[in-house]
Amino acid sequence: MGTIVGLSVPEILALSSTIAATGMKTEASGTANANTLSDMESAVAQGGDALGMFAEVAYGSADKADEFAKAWEESPIVAIQAFIEGLNRIEQEGGSADATLEAMGITGTRQKQALEGLMQTIGGLNDNLAMSNNAWNGVSDQWGEVGDAAREAERKAEGFSGQIAILSNVANDAMASLAEGATPLLAAFTALAQKALDLFDGMDDDAKSATVALLGLAAVSGPMLTMAS
Repeated sequence: MGTIVGLSVPEILALSSTIAATGMKTEASGTANANTLSDMESAVAQGGDALGMFAEVAYGSADKADEFAKAWEESPIVAIQAFIEGLNRIEQEGGSADATLEAMGITGTRQKQALEGLMQTIGGLNDNLAMSNNAWNGVSDQWGEVGDAAREAERKAEGFSGQIAILSNVANDAMASLAEGATPLLAAFTALAQKALDLFDGMDDDAKSATVALLGLAAVSGPMLTMAS
């Protein structure tokens, strides 16, 4: 679902790590948070009151619906962070995040629990995003270039796969060239075999029997001569 809405790989990893830190079971929390992403995607696509409610939670005003939609389209993780932080703000101001979600039509127990779990770990989400982006993209600091391990492994895998593909192509070309070169020889052998068969078919029965006997004798004589030598 993260890929569908446009989250990057490090953002998905950071969000997944944060969700895991809430203590909810993986399958339950994964489905619940996927439903929230789907709700946001639908609200931005349809606009209207649904989008206004997300904007009101995220930015304190339904009039900022366009701002929420822009954030979602440009960087969905920013809109997600704003929404979670907005739920926290409502609680801090004496309101109820649970009641707010109910009013938005988010009534599923697991979905609400997943969002409320993220509310408790929003600082962890911010930290995880920073660490995940640094690990994925690399970062320069006083110790030099660090991170980028995932991309380095990916490049190595692509390099190995590329070499295998090249080797496979070379083998295919070699087999094609060998087959092309052998075609005239095979054609000549086929013609010779056909002539021999035609000659054998033209013999009478006695001649055929004698020929078969001679061929059998020749087949046996070869190994016997080898053993004698």
